[in-house]
Amino acid sequence: MFSARTFRAIGMSLLSINLRLLMLSIMIALLMSGCQTLAPQQLQTLTFAPEDLEMSNPGWRRCYFKIDWPKDSEARFEIDLLLAHQVFAPVLNQYGDSLYRWRFHRRAARDPGGHQFSLLFYSGSDIAEKVIIQVAHSEITRHLIDEGVIEASYCSSSEDETQTLISDTSDPAWPDAIQRQWPAFIMGVSMTWLGLIDEVASPLVKQDMNVKQLIEIYSDAEQQLISMWTINGQHVFLHHLSALFGYEALLIRY
Repeated sequence: MFSARTFRAIGMSLLSINLRLLMLSIMIALLMSGCQTLAPQQLQTLTFAPEDLEMSNPGWRRCYFKIDWPKDSEARFEIDLLLAHQVFAPVLNQYGDSLYRWRFHRRAARDPGGHQFSLLFYSGSDIAEKVIIQVAHSEITRHLIDEGVIEASYCSSSEDETQTLISDTSDPAWPDAIQRQWPAFIMGVSMTWLGLIDEVASPLVKQDMNVKQLIEIYSDAEQQLISMWTINGQHVFLHHLSALFGYEALLIRY
């Protein structure tokens, strides 16, 4: 025979179980209701249309230097590093947050274009004007021209509207998706390259140095970067790119 106290204990236990079941049912109902009312998740757009950017007259602009390259001599690639670090880096430090995309471009061929080093950047016309003015008034630029190291310098107009799409400076032979996304990739590569120059050259550069002394420093920096690329480039860059694409084979053309 059970006592009254025992019956009361059993009743309380059953009540507690029922309450827990009720709460569990309510929680399940709420979760199911929430799942039904949530809007489908949208993939964030990473490449914006020009009209979506908060800038006036957005588009690609370019500043480049044509570097002296005498016949029967090697291209002076150390000048690219000097220009990147001494002319373009101060501009990027000041206005980089206002540039949607930017990148460096190096080329040297025995044709009318010759040896050139360029900064391409996507911004509004107001920021482009400030970038162009600062590059044009660089004291280093003036010294390099006076010493005959640079043959010419040029910046496109800040009002240039010929390349307004983010894909306009990509290779037109590429798939459209790559054309749109590649500027983000090459911007990161350019930032890394500039950062390596800064790591190597900054401790050695002094304000009172002349052009010849600066060229010697950046010539040594060029050799150090070449060594990094030769020894570490396969793992640092190519291996990790390969990993992102699932270690699949790719065609290599020089």
